[in-house]
Amino acid sequence: MNFRSILSTTGSSLALGMALICSPSLAQEFPSKPIRLIVPFAPAGITDIAARLLAQKLTDRMGQQVVVENRAGGNQTIGTEFVAKSPADGYMLIMGTMGSHAVNASLRKDLKFNVKDDFAPISLVSSQPLILVLNPKINVSNLAQLIELLKSNPGKYSFGSAGVGTSAHMAAELFKVKSGLSILHVPYKGSGPMLNDLIGGQIDMAFDYAPSALPQIKGGRLKALAVTGAKRADFAPELPAMSEVIPGFQVTAWQGMFAPAKTPQPVMDKLNAEIQAVMRLPDVAAKMRELGAEPVGNSRDEFVKFVSSEIDQWAEIIKVNAIKAD
Repeated sequence: MNFRSILSTTGSSLALGMALICSPSLAQEFPSKPIRLIVPFAPAGITDIAARLLAQKLTDRMGQQVVVENRAGGNQTIGTEFVAKSPADGYMLIMGTMGSHAVNASLRKDLKFNVKDDFAPISLVSSQPLILVLNPKINVSNLAQLIELLKSNPGKYSFGSAGVGTSAHMAAELFKVKSGLSILHVPYKGSGPMLNDLIGGQIDMAFDYAPSALPQIKGGRLKALAVTGAKRADFAPELPAMSEVIPGFQVTAWQGMFAPAKTPQPVMDKLNAEIQAVMRLPDVAAKMRELGAEPVGNSRDEFVKFVSSEIDQWAEIIKVNAIKAD
């Protein structure tokens, strides 16, 4: 073996040895300063609430403050781009969603980052089904009757959403594909104005979250037909899952923790372990269920596979229905 080969081999061995020595140390030392957790929405809403609840518990457990920052705008792209271009050291994280880290990968052609390549999924934090709600003037009492009505009147009825690419919008687009329907989409800038118009009869139906929809349902201002999860929801067990009528139908809005790509493995493993522990705390689980959400906390491998499947599913729906960004 010549001198150059010996030097190369020695250097490689030294680098590997240093990596093995430093990796556990890195995990033990992290975090040594505050962590910033970006929420790509304005304050309030399930993503912001979940982020703040998680941040407080992580602060208590890890001994360093986890600070939530809201960077809203651009259909979640402003905050997402900010994190994608941040140092990959574990001190800049994002609470991503179905919109920011699955739908936008295909919907937005103007992204200055790559959803798949520029982020490392850490853990799914929470998920929640939506509720299919109607204006009470629509004279149907179950999902099968609604599908029959819509098929008999293509293009006559409308559904609202909080914006193009939101989970509510994509749930309706999947409903159209799975049931062979033609329904007009009316996007709004948020679920508040959308619900006002739904109650007022300007639009006919929508998918919405439990915290905002349930009070309207209980007050008789909206009619609920089904939930979008794989099974019936604990917050409304009387409502059927849409899969009971439409086989294979499932939409769960979700929130998950992501770091910039190339964040050190020991750091991501530590964050994953802490998130899993937090989401199993009884008070955290109780609070999430009050909001109609299910606490999760899963392994990195499970979350990576989940995000990949979400990207693929919504890419197909966007292509089939020729959905365009605002």
